[in-house]
Amino acid sequence: MISESTPPLRKFLFRESTVGDSSVPTLPNEIDVRSTAQVCFSSEHAEHPIEHLFDGRAGAGASKWVAGRADQPETILFIFDQPQDIARCAFEAEERELARTQQVTAEYLLAEGDTFRKCFVQEFNFAPGGATYERELIDLNLRGVRRLRFTILADKSGRGVPSLTALRFFSYPA
Repeated sequence: MISESTPPLRKFLFRESTVGDSSVPTLPNEIDVRSTAQVCFSSEHAEHPIEHLFDGRAGAGASKWVAGRADQPETILFIFDQPQDIARCAFEAEERELARTQQVTAEYLLAEGDTFRKCFVQEFNFAPGGATYERELIDLNLRGVRRLRFTILADKSGRGVPSLTALRFFSYPA
């Protein structure tokens, strides 16, 4: 949960011509995104801002980030202040109204690199009255990551509005 003393998330809305607060991590080895990275994103719905990904809420019915545009792939880019060693990534998505297959693609850029490399592509199949919630924990085994980029498609057909409930990163045990 976010307290009044928690600094704000350092976030930046992508513009067509440009790209670019601390809370205590709640799980062992969780990377505190608020204090270690800038978060750049392509859009957000006014009632479901990007901060909802990092508010500590999780599970079915939790707050969530929802894109501000329909029928568009959306991007969330983390620019870390210092290179990060990322062992795992956890994220959640929920859809109760539409049958769709949401796709999340993650790519990384090393501190010494100049080309993004693909980490994973994950798909979620949602069906009202059936599968409406998905949680993933993916081993990444990445060292020295300077940037981490997520591309979210609401549906493989290209229609719909992308959303995620939570997005977390974990370092290696000390």
